[in-house]
Amino acid sequence: MGPRGAGYDAIVRQLEFRLPLSLALVGACLLLLAADAGAVVATPDTAATHDYLLARYEYTQALVAGASASIKSVTALEGQLAAECPGVLSGAPKEGPGEPTSSTARQSGERERSEQQLSTLREELDAGLHAASMSANLGAFQTFEAKVSPLQWSNPAVAALLHWDLAEASRRDARPAPEICPDMKAWAASSYHRLSPASAAFRTAEMQAGESAPAGSLSRFLEPYEDASDRALIASSKRLLLSLSKTYAASRAASQEHLMRTLGLPENIFEEQENGKLLGEGRTASGERFIVRLELPGPSGEHCRLPVDVEFRRSDGSGGGSGTCLTTRRTRVFPSGCSGEVTDMELGVPASVVRVRLTLRGGRRITSRVVHVSRRDGGPAGIYVQAVSGYRHYPLSLTELDRNGQIVRVVAFPAGQRCHREPDHIGPTFVGLVRGTAPGGEPFSITGTLVHFGRGQTDFSVGLEAGTRGGVADEGESESSESRRSFGTSLRTECVAHPFTAVYGILSPPGTSVFVLSAGSLVPLTKVTLAANLHAAGPLFYGVFATSPAELVVKRADGTTLYTESLVTRAREAVEFCEGYAEPAG
Repeated sequence: MGPRGAGYDAIVRQLEFRLPLSLALVGACLLLLAADAGAVVATPDTAATHDYLLARYEYTQALVAGASASIKSVTALEGQLAAECPGVLSGAPKEGPGEPTSSTARQSGERERSEQQLSTLREELDAGLHAASMSANLGAFQTFEAKVSPLQWSNPAVAALLHWDLAEASRRDARPAPEICPDMKAWAASSYHRLSPASAAFRTAEMQAGESAPAGSLSRFLEPYEDASDRALIASSKRLLLSLSKTYAASRAASQEHLMRTLGLPENIFEEQENGKLLGEGRTASGERFIVRLELPGPSGEHCRLPVDVEFRRSDGSGGGSGTCLTTRRTRVFPSGCSGEVTDMELGVPASVVRVRLTLRGGRRITSRVVHVSRRDGGPAGIYVQAVSGYRHYPLSLTELDRNGQIVRVVAFPAGQRCHREPDHIGPTFVGLVRGTAPGGEPFSITGTLVHFGRGQTDFSVGLEAGTRGGVADEGESESSESRRSFGTSLRTECVAHPFTAVYGILSPPGTSVFVLSAGSLVPLTKVTLAANLHAAGPLFYGVFATSPAELVVKRADGTTLYTESLVTRAREAVEFCEGYAEPAG
């Protein structure tokens, strides 16, 4: 998480830990609900649950009482940082997705390293603001911890989750605040190439935190032990927490945005888009609000005279957006996005177009104004934005109209390109398949993901996670169609202290096996038979190597070769990426 709002959000995270909130007690009148006919018969589990919920509510009350002191503490830290190191990161590289198409593997590694380092310093700033915000509440947390630590339940998983949450909260709050300005100055002095030893140690500690988190949800485990009064108290306590969150939100945004700019923290691509010049806004036929802004050119190397960003915001708080190159030469239009039954549309139109009439299947017509772009902003031009709801009455065509209502042109939707109802799905279900250690000692795991769709359809995929925060030099399946039919080769190289490369995938043809050419020898990959209820196309094969293999070989049961794929290019690019990712010595 970046530092925007981090100091005050920490209070809320302190309450939530990593799980849904379960708080209790707002008034004596609610306690009468305990006598409800449906109330749970008192047991040690219900008593412990009630004591826990009551302690959580009392802790919430203490945070409300300490809100003013927390805000003052964070404000004081912001002023101190602004005075000690203004503009310290003004020359830092920007974060953002994508990269120039002309980038070499080494340049990609350097870019990844700088983004990871900047992310670490953002997290340090977050931790410092967190420590400041919690400084007035440590006593309240210690009281809460003393009350709930002795609680026990018949299900040992409940106490395990609670104690892990308490340990994580204590770790965050008890550690000394990082030396934010010295660490930022050290990175800047290295020309943004090397983190200070303190920052490197902070990054390592953050990577290790949470690796041993127990599975499950504390609130779910407590549900069977809650009675009607507890559930009513929980709902009321959530409202109290929401009010507390709004108190912090009202104080945080402007000051912390100012702090980031004062320190010189560069905006990432998403923040730049949010702060881009507003071109226009409005409301769609489906009830969405849309916002159109100027967008900075991306790093892809594509040339666009007028790039814009269109964002849709729905009433439930969800939304989406996309960037587009505004041009009026297009003669085709298609949905830019589907969200359930909602079809989002955007299209560049000539400057002479004032309104656009949308025709839907069934004959309905919707006329709306376009957003105009002035010559000063890169025009003259216009952009049409609309969204409609429903699968049956989908868009057929657009008719562009000038100031006098005359037709400028008609744009038809391509046949078949419309939003369709997605089959219902259940999941995803995550299944741990492999846990191991790479040759250099770094831990890794391979997890399967299963999703059930309607009509008995399923989708199963596998992915690898490493217990480190190194750069990923190469990750993804082979582009070869033959490989996808036999062995969906995924290759991932981790740029850590001891780099390693993992090769893994599902092997489809029965009776076959997978080998790689590594250090001049043909080495078999390890086979893992998967349970039938995972609906995988075949068994999992994987291997982890200190150096990238040169070739992949799939063999039939009789030993003859079914398929080969050279990995030389990918291996060379992975080495170059990791060389760029490594921090320079000195």
